[in-house]
Amino acid sequence: IKANELQNGIALVETSRSEKNTEVDKLRISCDSLAVELFEMSEICKDEVEKSANLSHDIEIAQTARDDIQGKLVNEEERAAIMSIELIEAREEVITYAKNLSFIKTELEESRSSHDMLNNDLKLMEEDFQDIDTALQQTIEENEKTLIYEQKKSASLKVELDALKDI
Repeated sequence: IKANELQNGIALVETSRSEKNTEVDKLRISCDSLAVELFEMSEICKDEVEKSANLSHDIEIAQTARDDIQGKLVNEEERAAIMSIELIEAREEVITYAKNLSFIKTELEESRSSHDMLNNDLKLMEEDFQDIDTALQQTIEENEKTLIYEQKKSASLKVELDALKDI
């Protein structure tokens, strides 16, 4: 009986061992599958890490470019501010120039008015001069007539004086 029991026990142990070996084989297959999956996953991770490194590099380049653009933007904003100030100053100069032009225009209009008055005065003086010239011309003509008359009279008196001297 004992030998039977022992043989039954051994058969049970062998069955159990066989089942365990089957389970171990399944576990080995499962481990091999997991090892393959782990290798595939490590390759995928390696690719992803490489992509991530490339993206990090691209991000650094983009960050540098963005910093450059921001620097240029700041420079452009400063330049725009300077140009705004210059435009304001130029506008003030234009306003001052316009005021000066307006003042000069007013002076020119006053000068033109004064010039017109002087022209009118000159015309009046020319008319007066012509009147004076005409009067002088008439006076000269009358004086010439008087001179001729006086010369004739003087000549006639000389003739009479000579005749009186002869007597």
